[in-house]
Amino acid sequence: TITVMSATPAPSGIEQQLVDRLRATVQSYLSRMQYKSAAFWADKLVSLSRGQPKDVYNYCQCLYLTKQYHRAIHHLKQRQLHVRTVAGCHLTALCHYDSGEFNDALAVLDSAAAGNGGTAADTGGFNASQWLASASRVLDDDNLTASTEWQQLPQLDEFGLPCRPLAGSLALLRGRVFESLGVRPRAVHCFVDALRKDAYCYEAFEALFGSQNLRASEEAELLANLHFDEACQTPEEAKLLQLELEVPDSIVALKDNGDLVTSLAERYFYACHFHECQQLTSSVLANDPFNDLCLPLHIAALKELGKDNQLFLLGHQLVELYPSRPISWYAVGCYYLCIHDKEMARRYLMKCTRMNRYFGPGWIALGHALAEDTEHDQAIAAYTTAIQAMQGSHVPYLYIGLEYGLTNNLPLASEFFDQAVELCPNDPFLLHERGVTYFNARDYAKAEEQFRLAVGRIDELSGEMPSSFWEPVFNNLGHTCRKLKRLLLLFSIPQIHEAIQHHQRAWSLYPGNAATLTALGYAFALNGDFDRAVETYDEAIQHHQRAWSLYPGNAATLTALGYAFALNGDFDRAVDHLTRSLSLNSDDKFSSQLLSKLVEVMAETHLPWLDSLLGDRGDSLPTLNWQDLPDRKPASLAMESPSSASLT
Repeated sequence: TITVMSATPAPSGIEQQLVDRLRATVQSYLSRMQYKSAAFWADKLVSLSRGQPKDVYNYCQCLYLTKQYHRAIHHLKQRQLHVRTVAGCHLTALCHYDSGEFNDALAVLDSAAAGNGGTAADTGGFNASQWLASASRVLDDDNLTASTEWQQLPQLDEFGLPCRPLAGSLALLRGRVFESLGVRPRAVHCFVDALRKDAYCYEAFEALFGSQNLRASEEAELLANLHFDEACQTPEEAKLLQLELEVPDSIVALKDNGDLVTSLAERYFYACHFHECQQLTSSVLANDPFNDLCLPLHIAALKELGKDNQLFLLGHQLVELYPSRPISWYAVGCYYLCIHDKEMARRYLMKCTRMNRYFGPGWIALGHALAEDTEHDQAIAAYTTAIQAMQGSHVPYLYIGLEYGLTNNLPLASEFFDQAVELCPNDPFLLHERGVTYFNARDYAKAEEQFRLAVGRIDELSGEMPSSFWEPVFNNLGHTCRKLKRLLLLFSIPQIHEAIQHHQRAWSLYPGNAATLTALGYAFALNGDFDRAVETYDEAIQHHQRAWSLYPGNAATLTALGYAFALNGDFDRAVDHLTRSLSLNSDDKFSSQLLSKLVEVMAETHLPWLDSLLGDRGDSLPTLNWQDLPDRKPASLAMESPSSASLT
């Protein structure tokens, strides 16, 4: 039970006029953000009003705004406002939270939820205990139906302090405290409760949806149970509250709002239309520089487009203006990723994640930097930490599976891909990587199914003109069709035609890719069109030679040239280029095995030609009987491994 302070005489008439004047003065200084002046006169106001709770609360607000947290806590607790009023409880816990005293903040909130406040007798008919408990109580962990008890609270208590509006604020603050203590599931639960109590609370919405704490099914269930129509007066307001991309015609001016334009840019980004995405984000930042919602997307688009100069300038600006924010060092880390300085990228991305361990994009980018440096175990550790920061996102699971696939641990890769599918079954990136895993496991039927699902989803996202980023998906589907149909029916001409169509579509998306021309040439050879195949091989060789002139010393280019010469029947030049490639990279198993096969082919000159099918890199090399192949001229050595391109 609270010991109520002894009654004090009310201010006299002259004092009351001065009290009213000072109250207006304090509010005026607060509106002008002159918090020290407001705190000075609020202190005098407390004395003149004989310590009325509303004036004490306003004084403590001024102390909070000037970051004098412990002074505010002292005055609130001295007058028992933290247990007598909902507003006092909220401000006391908030002061503890901002001063880093998370356990003390939780203790204040728990005490309020337990009803350890004043009684009706102590407060002259005001049941502080009941009201505080109603405002502070959160949903049961297993009960998704929000209690309506808090809705019975008045807008203002008897002291004129806010009561019912703070019910959602108490739940939000409790969620922040749990998040700071590392109890993420409880934090998510509190954010859900805050959003149900206050449908306009963007901070709770951002904590749930912006950080991807909920699965897609959980997000849909939450949105369905929020009952926006009950919190709104018009259907247009309800649609606005749901942050729908399509704004009603009656409020069409909002279509130019930065947040809605950013949402549209995000759709372009996930469809891999990075140029369109970057144009939209640039327009948003031109009107609202350093927009928190837009900046991570803008940085990611610049990284995908390889615009290192713009990333450098943006990172420099952010570090100069906001050195204590993780987004600044995220931009710097992405710049170094863009110029392939992996060591510096790792250093700054680690700094980013140390500032905010729940900044998901930072952990993903750090995983990329480690993966580029072939630090697979450390990359997996970074992606695993990202799971904790993005519990509702499938992206960390996707990249963990990709890393296991790169280390040829196909069972673990499939396991993480399956977990990712449970969270997001229609992501074309994920469908493609699952297809690659099935291909490498020689399960060509399932690989074809996944690649076709990916192509269908790409067409849905991109319309008639997909991004060039999707080129590997179409090429890999062509490889799979050729491989699968060849096994089912030695050379099924209609299916080879389908493989040719997929490779041609890949070429239309990304003209100049010599690997696509090589695949086309091999498909034409299997189709019996050897004149066209030879022409295609020659074109592929020209593209590889151009790549070598732009980037001499690249062992992969020499390997590709050797492979193309082998397909074209020029074994001497093929051996020469493969030998040069191995001199630059002696660990390249593909070049080593291809060179060995070429030597075997050249040694068996009595055979008209020999087709040696290479599996994916490092696999066994099964050989077909030459008598089962068409009796036509060019020797053929086929690489059957699709490129497991990182599509995110």
